[in-house]
Amino acid sequence: MTDIVSHDLIINAPPSVIFDLMTSAEGLLQWIAIDANVEACTGGTISWTHANGRTIDGEFVEIQRPNRIVFTYGWRGHQLIGAGTTVVEVTLTPADADTTHLRLVHRQLPDNERESHALGWRHFIAMLASTSESTAKNAQRN
Repeated sequence: MTDIVSHDLIINAPPSVIFDLMTSAEGLLQWIAIDANVEACTGGTISWTHANGRTIDGEFVEIQRPNRIVFTYGWRGHQLIGAGTTVVEVTLTPADADTTHLRLVHRQLPDNERESHALGWRHFIAMLASTSESTAKNAQRN
């Protein structure tokens, strides 16, 4: 159970916009969840429910605004990936004033869960990118 899934993406938004969308209930509701609860501090909880009704539960291991987020991750009631049994690490590195390199690494996934999580993260990271870019554009207008 040491396999990882990783994604790298350039997002046309500053790290702070992406960070806020990933570390607040309001932010999660915009790109990944229909329900979310977040206590954004080391040891704080993070949980969200997808549109299909499945819920993720975890805890923040490290949170360094606006460049680094590490949290445990697992599906509520799942036998192989139970709540908090894997780790998601997100690094947000400024590429220039308004662009960010996002690197997401999901660790400790069982082999038979790696492909589905790779597809899921690819989908949701694209949603995060779109939401981040829209949020950044709206902030520039105001």
